[in-house]
Amino acid sequence: LFRSEEVKNRHAVSTANMFVFLRQIEKVFWYISEHNLECTPLSVDALSNVMKLLGSYREAVEKYSNSKHLSRDNLMNRIRCVELLLVWVGYCAVFNTVKRLHPDM
Repeated sequence: LFRSEEVKNRHAVSTANMFVFLRQIEKVFWYISEHNLECTPLSVDALSNVMKLLGSYREAVEKYSNSKHLSRDNLMNRIRCVELLLVWVGYCAVFNTVKRLHPDM
């Protein structure tokens, strides 16, 4: 996946770049939601990277929600809704992997 720190440092400079950064991470999560939730679980290492990406996404959202860059309530509401969906996809990915590794649970 991405090296989250490199991507975060490159794109956390301006509001426009922040949106590019967020969209890149969203694309990864939408791919996971389409390909890795029913049949093919992620490896534990891949899950670790996914959680790091999610953390980077949430950090960026928090940073910019506290700044003057995103003062529009509707825009921030949309970003928070997408953030919630990404958290849910991450939860489902972890659940799917654990279920495949420990089917007796």
